[in-house]
Amino acid sequence: MQESSNNDVSKLKILLEYLKHKYDFLIRIDDALESKAGNMLNFCLALGVGYATLALPKIYESESIKNKEGFYMVGLALLALSIILIIILYWPRNFRPIVSFDIRKHKKLLSKKFSERKLVLQLISNTENAHQKNRHIVKNKARLIKLIKLIIIAAGFLLTAPFLPFI
Repeated sequence: MQESSNNDVSKLKILLEYLKHKYDFLIRIDDALESKAGNMLNFCLALGVGYATLALPKIYESESIKNKEGFYMVGLALLALSIILIIILYWPRNFRPIVSFDIRKHKKLLSKKFSERKLVLQLISNTENAHQKNRHIVKNKARLIKLIKLIIIAAGFLLTAPFLPFI
């Protein structure tokens, strides 16, 4: 009986380790998304500053380009929108930790009356709940990054469109 109980606990510990790895992987994905967003922010700022210093003077000098002011106004607005969305992406989220309770207040979990099996089951439940909530946050960040990419592409096209001869 004791051996089967230890076997169950060891299986549960393996499951707990697996869930902790999933949780850690999700945090690494979140870090990668924020890094990508930082690169996109730098690109947007460089594009905006470069456009303002290099292209705007040429626009006001050339009559053929001057008639296409709407392109670069919308392009600059889209660029500003993408910067705002990147800032929203960086806004701190409440990433749920694995242990969502204060152990000092729940000393019964560490008492001898609370079996190792129950403790491992509680940790599995907490880890899975944290993973589900955090996965939702990361999915939303990934969707927002895709949207920002599309907006940046559209802004880049609109900012260069006045210089194209066929438009």
